[in-house]
Amino acid sequence: MIRSQDVPRLAPAELADQIQTAFARSGCRHLLITGLPGRGKSTLLQALLPSYWPLLAGGLLSSLQVLAVESSASADTICRRVLLWPWQRTSNCAENDGADSLQSDDLLKIWQAPPEAWLAGVSGGTGQPMMVKSDAFQQAVAYLRALSSYPGDFVLIDELGWLENSQPLFLAQVQELAEQKRLLAVLRKQGCKAGDRLRSRPDSFIADLDCWPDSGYQ
Repeated sequence: MIRSQDVPRLAPAELADQIQTAFARSGCRHLLITGLPGRGKSTLLQALLPSYWPLLAGGLLSSLQVLAVESSASADTICRRVLLWPWQRTSNCAENDGADSLQSDDLLKIWQAPPEAWLAGVSGGTGQPMMVKSDAFQQAVAYLRALSSYPGDFVLIDELGWLENSQPLFLAQVQELAEQKRLLAVLRKQGCKAGDRLRSRPDSFIADLDCWPDSGYQ
């Protein structure tokens, strides 16, 4: 495992260039982005993505949606849900899928969950715990297994967090995929078994944004 060092304040594209250079020099297989919430992990991943566009086999993405639902009381009830969906380069981007065609609008499409996204977790209201939906992770296991045979060296994952901790088959499939493909992934920093296992691999390069207090990510 190789950890990147502190860097001065940089714009996302400049930081992405520096991390990509350090990763390439490291000789590691996997590039893992981690940090506390709000540090800009996905922002950095999006800045890195154009460099990896021609190398991607596909990806597994997730999004936390917060919904305000009217209640009988004066205040709204806040519900949360996590959507999980498989992503491939040709599924929701420009018709011209070449390396030079990735534009900012395409990035927005990549991170926007389609209607067929799998419901991976849901909370019933304000203060309620998130309940894991195992069916979503069963589908995700099958998708990750299929990605191992797709053309492309890298698999994009944003993110690996605590919802997966109760899904042993999913955790095992992530590890198996790491032997077959190279990962470009965002990891929750704490309470993530999948992240802990990937971080402990000697072939992982970790870009820890908490090492960069002046990087401009807040």
